[in-house]
Amino acid sequence: MNAWLKPLTRATAGLALAGLTAAATFGADVEPKEGMLYVEMKTNMGTMLIELDEVHAPKSVENFMTYVEDEFYDGTVIHRVMPQFVIQGGGFDTEMTPKESRDPIENEWQNGLKNDRGTIAMARMTNPRNADGEYEPTPSATSQFYINLKDNDVLNAPRDGEAYAVFGRVVAGLETAEYIKQIPTGVNPKIRQPDCPRVPVVIETVREVEPEQLSEAADRAEASVERGKARLAEIAEELKRAAAGEWDAWRENIAKSVATEQAEITEKLESEEDQINKVLEPYGKTLADAKVSPTGLRYIDLKQGDGDPVSLQSAVQLHYTGWLANGNKFDSSRDRGQPIQLRITQFIKGWSEGVGAMQVGGQRLLIIPYQLAYGKAGRQSIPPEATLIFDAELLGVQ
Repeated sequence: MNAWLKPLTRATAGLALAGLTAAATFGADVEPKEGMLYVEMKTNMGTMLIELDEVHAPKSVENFMTYVEDEFYDGTVIHRVMPQFVIQGGGFDTEMTPKESRDPIENEWQNGLKNDRGTIAMARMTNPRNADGEYEPTPSATSQFYINLKDNDVLNAPRDGEAYAVFGRVVAGLETAEYIKQIPTGVNPKIRQPDCPRVPVVIETVREVEPEQLSEAADRAEASVERGKARLAEIAEELKRAAAGEWDAWRENIAKSVATEQAEITEKLESEEDQINKVLEPYGKTLADAKVSPTGLRYIDLKQGDGDPVSLQSAVQLHYTGWLANGNKFDSSRDRGQPIQLRITQFIKGWSEGVGAMQVGGQRLLIIPYQLAYGKAGRQSIPPEATLIFDAELLGVQ
């Protein structure tokens, strides 16, 4: 099965202070509705009042409220900002360390709620394929959520057997999301993501709001608009100082974490070197022959391609075979006799990086550390902390 795919597409952002006009909220007069719960999400960019739909998305709302009651979201960050798409958060602390979440929940994507502007929905992983090459719906949504910045019809249509489950909407303070989307993004070296805000967007608290307090909470959300505007101006100054070399402690901590992770990658691969070399032996290669990318990915080119290169917008067609470090083969399009065709952004990080640097006609061995694959948890047939080895042959690009 293709257990090495990843969720959601990517984009980049820029800062636009001049002529800033935030979009209007859904309405300042918020009245409690039957079957709805309400939470106040305070961030360092402003406050949002969110209505949660227990009627149409009971499991998603129960899951979200469990994290709220545990104060799980306090001190987490919005780690992904895609200004023409969504903002996403709920999984990392301010040092970009992932928080330990609860078990994944069922995907309620068929509840009738749509990914319209201002709605909140569950982030999830792309479903894997089974031995027949068919998508296999697998619960993967945990604590992470996203807020739609526009009507995203693409998220309503199944693309891997399922779509994405909406469970509520912002009813006051949507301007906060509009300000967040204007924060410049860049590649965060710790989570290897190009759309991470260059300064932290911190979720300070998320608390339930009782019906009799709803009007006051809506007023607070409306009043917080000025906070976001002022914070954008502060960010512009912070980034100017950063460009002059005055890096803050947050980025220094990330750099230290990256160095530690690189050392861990090297140590683990060295401990598995004999096993990995047995997998590479039929190719006449060893781990020592591999080049090392800045992220820790190892790769060996068996054949240089001379066709079209891959871009972030590309859909690639390729044949592949995948092994664990112990030599167990867990997936192969060659065995099925059918190449796969997917967008480059739909794969795990190590795969996207390795194949993303190829040209049509090329063939490459990828040795992907678990930090670039399925992490400490693993997934289905992929054990925890599993190093993955692929033989990837790029057949075409669209």
